[in-house]
Amino acid sequence: MVPVSALKGDNLDELLENLLLVSEVEDLSANPDTLARGTVVEAHLDRARGPVATLLVQNGTLRVGDILLVGPCLGKVRAMIDDRGDRVDAASPSFAVEVLGLNEVPAAGDEFQVYASEREARSIASDRSDEQRQSRLQQAMASRRVSLTSLSDQAQEGDLKELNLIMKADVQGSVAEDDGPAEDDGPADDDGVADDDGVADDDGAADDDGVADDDGVADDD
Repeated sequence: MVPVSALKGDNLDELLENLLLVSEVEDLSANPDTLARGTVVEAHLDRARGPVATLLVQNGTLRVGDILLVGPCLGKVRAMIDDRGDRVDAASPSFAVEVLGLNEVPAAGDEFQVYASEREARSIASDRSDEQRQSRLQQAMASRRVSLTSLSDQAQEGDLKELNLIMKADVQGSVAEDDGPAEDDGPADDDGVADDDGVADDDGAADDDGVADDDGVADDD
């Protein structure tokens, strides 16, 4: 660790020496003669310039006119601006530049890569967009999934006061029969049907007119 001060210029030479030493020991090197790739440092949407991304080139050389793919975002480098605000035509390894020309705002930390073929880059961008869409759909479905266990826990904690149900039947009569709030029926009769007062009757034989007497025995008439 090297303590430095950008305002006073303290230990900057020592910092550079340490960086050179670490790069030598760990064999950190880049090839400037290949297609560029690197990482998004930050990105935002500018009202005048559109999507703007600050890219750190880690390998290769990024040039104006390159076909650039950043995650699912596709674009053609329209302009590059360095840390001093000047426009540049190329950015070699270890340089950070603002890039204009992407069709969307990428996420910070996404890796970018330059492709020689726009058709290949567009195909990969389409596949990545589909994967992200499927991932978001699965997350949304998982967050809406409700189980009986979760409903029971919510009811015990008092969070669930009422449960709305959607009833589906093959005929309209079945839905009409079950329409309305559920009631706590009383004990069933011998024939399996509960009376309004919830007490089961001891049904006897029916009269000739089809109505049972109070004593439950059918009249001879």
